[in-house]
Amino acid sequence: MSGRAFFDTNIFIYLYASQEPEKQSISKTIIDNAADCISSTQILNEVNNVLIRKWRMPLDVVRSVQRDIRCISNVAVVTEQTIDAALDLCEKYGYSYYDCLMLASAL
Repeated sequence: MSGRAFFDTNIFIYLYASQEPEKQSISKTIIDNAADCISSTQILNEVNNVLIRKWRMPLDVVRSVQRDIRCISNVAVVTEQTIDAALDLCEKYGYSYYDCLMLASAL
């Protein structure tokens, strides 16, 4: 894959999933082959939630992961306009709100 790519939460989660080496390897390959990586503040927050609540990582490690992600990816800020666009997408296509928020951020 080359060109611009919007990365979902799982791409970053699996990057740190040493207990799942196959998924970690795939995640690394995807990131290494994307010329322009984009995520959003929503994705950063979802990663934090998984690392803190599910994996019980110390906050200093979570902060380090966040710094790594910001080096890998440009981060689109969820704005009022992004939220409005997400609601429009939700209404038009019937997808879940959070999926539409990611789509609006990617657009």
